[in-house]
Amino acid sequence: VERLPYSVSRIFDIRLRRAECNILLGNYSDAEAILNPITSTPGKYGIEAHKLLGDSYFYQGKFNEAVEEYQKVVNSSSNTSSPGTGITIRGQSPYEGLNWNNDALAMIALVKGNSDYFQQPLTLYAEALRLELNGNYQAALDNYNAILQRFADCMLKGDVLLAIGNLYLRQKQFKKALASFEQLAQSESPLSPEGKMKMGDVYQELNNPSQAVAAYSDLIQKYPGSVLTTYARSQIRMIA
Repeated sequence: VERLPYSVSRIFDIRLRRAECNILLGNYSDAEAILNPITSTPGKYGIEAHKLLGDSYFYQGKFNEAVEEYQKVVNSSSNTSSPGTGITIRGQSPYEGLNWNNDALAMIALVKGNSDYFQQPLTLYAEALRLELNGNYQAALDNYNAILQRFADCMLKGDVLLAIGNLYLRQKQFKKALASFEQLAQSESPLSPEGKMKMGDVYQELNNPSQAVAAYSDLIQKYPGSVLTTYARSQIRMIA
């Protein structure tokens, strides 16, 4: 494909998409062989290459190397003066519309905030995320559930319950999604407000407006300082 008379930018795009596909398929060495030469490219292509390289390391459980690459994304994004350099928007990609800088910061926080059990839950979580992005939902669910079974009190518990609920929601298995979100809402996780919000959303999918209003109202009452209360109030007004 690259032998066709494409522009340099188009060639970079093709190479980055090839690397992305290899990452999602678990072909990490092939992905890294493509990405490493691009990381020295100034501007958005170099930034995206560092981000994808970080993802490759993350999914392999090489968390220190992943953080190093994500930090390069943050540093490059803050040093550039070109508007939108840290943003890539494409069609039909798991990464569509991501802001590389914000996503890199989130991944750094994820790694640094979940070091318990010698990072074993995080390793399972990383593989589950890759499987989910690759569309292998059942294998992803198996990994998520393995975390809850083996590390019931791990720091990632809230993230895992949210991920499970979202996966079931994506597959329109609303009752299973509701059970996961309810468990999250009842936990002491910082994500509990989101669990309550998601309960309201699922109740709407189940055509149960009274329960949806009750969930949103509970969110507003229990977490008045949460940014999600604005959404909850808007949903209550819409239902009413």
